[in-house]
Amino acid sequence: MARIAVLMACHDRREHTLECLRNVHRQALRPGDELDVWLVDDGSSDGTADAVLRDFPHTRVFYGDGSLFWAGGMRKVFAAAMGEGYDFYLWLNDDTHLRDDCIVTLLETYEAEVRNGGKSPVVLGSCVDPDTGEISYGGWLLASQRFPVRSGRVPIAKTAQACDVGNGNCVLIPREVAESVGNIDPAFVHGLGDFDYTLRVRKAGFPLLVAPGVAADCRPHGQLRRAHSLREIRQQWRDFLSVKQTPPAPWVVYTQRHAGPFWVVLFLYPYARFWLRACAQWLLRRR
Repeated sequence: MARIAVLMACHDRREHTLECLRNVHRQALRPGDELDVWLVDDGSSDGTADAVLRDFPHTRVFYGDGSLFWAGGMRKVFAAAMGEGYDFYLWLNDDTHLRDDCIVTLLETYEAEVRNGGKSPVVLGSCVDPDTGEISYGGWLLASQRFPVRSGRVPIAKTAQACDVGNGNCVLIPREVAESVGNIDPAFVHGLGDFDYTLRVRKAGFPLLVAPGVAADCRPHGQLRRAHSLREIRQQWRDFLSVKQTPPAPWVVYTQRHAGPFWVVLFLYPYARFWLRACAQWLLRRR
């Protein structure tokens, strides 16, 4: 028997959020397992919270003013749920639609590792793009344990696999890990909080596993568009530095914490890559 707190943060994606919750409540749970949903509505203007409480009245809803973003919202609801001592905490993005057997598979992956003598693992679910079937989010391998640059995704397989770092779309965290590692670091506002947390999990000595099979459907976020003018490049640079992309303050914390003595190289890398790519596109456009 397991008590599981499903943790979510949302903002102005009412239909995605409602569909996500429908899939949560359709889960084929084992006898005795219980789910409670904890949701932060971060200042939605589309009536998300009201719709959730109408359709799923037992949801525990918290509110933000629009400044929490993903990491802030998840940190708020994670702290509240940890106060009630659940057996497991499931991070779930509101645009991530679980397959019906997802939670059972995550739990069975956890139990198999513990049964084999391992420490309590954090278990990630692989998400696929419903249009292409390709992996969109899940576990990643690193090129080097001393320099946290992703070298490739962990492929979907029939057995659980170890990984080095992971996305926060679908992550099962046991109570032992939550009590040892703590919450998402306040240094992270939107992105990087999941990568930082999963790296901290491994540094604390807990395994990080990818569950077998496909856990959920989730479309990948948009990629950087080609710029055709200096004005577009300047706008893309402002977007690149924004909260939802690569803001310098959280990025410097992440690189200093995980990239060792040469952290400044990793810190500068995405900004240098942006300008090299943007300048190359602009020069090609002028030819």
